[in-house]
Amino acid sequence: MTETLEGKHIVVTGGTGALGGAVVGKLLSDGAICHVPNAHAAAPTHFPFTSHDRVQLVHNVDLSDPAKVEAFYSQVPGLWGSIHLAGGFTSAPVEKIESASFAEMMDTNARTAFLCCRAAIRSMLSSDTAGRIVNVT
Repeated sequence: MTETLEGKHIVVTGGTGALGGAVVGKLLSDGAICHVPNAHAAAPTHFPFTSHDRVQLVHNVDLSDPAKVEAFYSQVPGLWGSIHLAGGFTSAPVEKIESASFAEMMDTNARTAFLCCRAAIRSMLSSDTAGRIVNVT
């Protein structure tokens, strides 16, 4: 027996990217309400769910900024799940990646995952909603 996602509030960080868009699409097909933080002032032109009635796209959310992450999560009612796909990578063979680039990737990915997990847990605890957190690395 699978649990229905009908009406469940789920955050998808990185939701405007290729993988994130696929995840948002699947969640929507299962009835979820998706909250998607967007680092930019406007929706990306390739994001197909900008005007979907169950997608809350929130602009200017820098996931490396603790205050912006907390503010984003605090506006999600009854957070049921948080899926973290946001991050960065260097598209190069390992032998060509410099140590500084690796350190920046690790900081970016670990920082955003930590801040989003922390904010999601705080939100779930304050609303007494049983939660699910998924980190994709």
